[in-house]
Amino acid sequence: MFLEEEKKGIEGKFYELCMEVVSSVNLSLYDMEFVKSNKTLRLYIMNENTNTATLEECVSVDRAFSPFIESHAWIPESLVLEVSSPGMFRKLKTYNHFVKAQGAMIDLYLSKDLKTTNHAKNKQSRNGKKIRAMIKAVNKQDIEIEFDGENLVIDFNEIKKANLSPDINF
Repeated sequence: MFLEEEKKGIEGKFYELCMEVVSSVNLSLYDMEFVKSNKTLRLYIMNENTNTATLEECVSVDRAFSPFIESHAWIPESLVLEVSSPGMFRKLKTYNHFVKAQGAMIDLYLSKDLKTTNHAKNKQSRNGKKIRAMIKAVNKQDIEIEFDGENLVIDFNEIKKANLSPDINF
């Protein structure tokens, strides 16, 4: 998994613009995706106090973005702007995402089987590559997780993807 991936070209321009627009309405840019094929710009925003975004906050970012769409020649005319919260099962793609998720349950998709002493008893794992664990600690190279009663260290290079996996009780 590449953390803090540098955005280049039009995606880099959009990232800088999105950071400016979202911070202008006192929110944080959690993530951004630009899909060139259908000219869709997806912004995932959040209020740092609530760790989510309300519909009103999404609308305020959309409105704040409008003047920039009209005034920047490099922005495609038929741009589709989607603004939303990162969601309960948000992707963890950057170092800061993992830091903010410390103490939370996450789903990890690994590039190789995870070997644990309790692996044979574990019912949460499908062949040891997809696991549900709690993040105990994060540093620049790896994360420490609690999985199946064990504390394990997993290098970021072994993680294919990750997302929050909250316990939901309705």
